[in-house]
Amino acid sequence: MDVYQILVYTSLQERATQVSHRNTGKVVSEPLLKGILQNIAADEAKHFNFYRYAFKAIIEVDPNEALKSALKLLPSIDMPGISMPNFREMADVVRRVGIYGPWEYKAIVDEIIKFWNIGSLMHLNKIGSQAQEKIMGLSSRLEKVAKYIERKAQKKSFSFDFLYNQTWAMD
Repeated sequence: MDVYQILVYTSLQERATQVSHRNTGKVVSEPLLKGILQNIAADEAKHFNFYRYAFKAIIEVDPNEALKSALKLLPSIDMPGISMPNFREMADVVRRVGIYGPWEYKAIVDEIIKFWNIGSLMHLNKIGSQAQEKIMGLSSRLEKVAKYIERKAQKKSFSFDFLYNQTWAMD
């Protein structure tokens, strides 16, 4: 992964983490936990702003390579923890309760593309122009993915060892 990709990844990951903590805070009822989650989300927002501004500066000085790097990561990223046992099942629970899923990721990508002004970049070389075109098509692609996941989701039960093997049924 090159330095540009690291900045793209951290922009996406920090925003995703902020959204996840913010949305978790919306579903918990315990006031102390809600406050902690709000503070964490606010901290993640600061990280997000740093990385997105850093990459915006890269786009200004090296737009072609920046777009090439962005295209490698914007379609999807793996969040930290992907190698944890039961990560995919936990991510499914998080999606089902409305904390974070493909719709939230799509919104993040849309926000970043707009912030980085990718659609209005001009005087790109062939590689930059091709990357720009593909990036600008990501929103509709991510929407299709989100709709597909919704259509395929079936009622399911979840049980995790660390939660004393308690089972939850979810739509």
